[in-house]
Amino acid sequence: LRDNPGGLLQSAIEILDMIMQKGDLLLSTKGRLPEANKRYIARKNPVIEDDVKIAILINAGSASASEIIAGTVQDLDRGVIVGTPSFGKGLVQSVYSLDNSGKRSLKVTTAKYYVPSGRLIQKPGYINDEIVVRDDKEDSLFVTVGGRTVKGGGGISPDYEVVMPKSTPLLLECWRKGLFFSFAQQRQHKYDSYEDALIDLDLITDFKVFIDDHELDVATEGERQLQEARTKLTALDSTNMDLTHAFDFV
Repeated sequence: LRDNPGGLLQSAIEILDMIMQKGDLLLSTKGRLPEANKRYIARKNPVIEDDVKIAILINAGSASASEIIAGTVQDLDRGVIVGTPSFGKGLVQSVYSLDNSGKRSLKVTTAKYYVPSGRLIQKPGYINDEIVVRDDKEDSLFVTVGGRTVKGGGGISPDYEVVMPKSTPLLLECWRKGLFFSFAQQRQHKYDSYEDALIDLDLITDFKVFIDDHELDVATEGERQLQEARTKLTALDSTNMDLTHAFDFV
């Protein structure tokens, strides 16, 4: 569920219905009005039995319905959550028409989503760097059905935090253009099995030649700006060796 912004609540409930036991509390909503308070219960026997282990990957781009799935799986100890804390989007919004034309309407937050342990998914809002007033209970610790302690305060915190290493411009450009796949396709006839495809110096050298042929633009924004400055300043005084040496040093 990494970088999954969510979608329909019903879709999240249907997914949870496939892996949770019939009768399990999956989610609840709470608002100021009685009609905003709802409980969603698993109504079917699971399609995927308990002996099948589940791991869910999340990151800061996981939001809304994605967080409902991750939080419920965590609270009911059905699986483990791996990655980085999720976005924290857990508001129920209702749309009210302002006239009979249907052209003008008002969207109002009427409730909030809570996963089975009672944790609020929504992160706190901020105004001028000051946290908006909220109930202290929403920031406390909670307990899963198996007795594990999980953190509240908005969003879903993973059981195992794994931070993705920062990608270089070269790596991103290679992925974007599909060069890893293309290179593998080009070389697959050279090997009889996976065991034969060793990553050695020859393979790395061949890959460097391969990507050089594609003339990738892997310069960072800073490098582009530096080159632009060098071009403009050199045009003003091409005989200034101090200027040339200064750019070579940079």
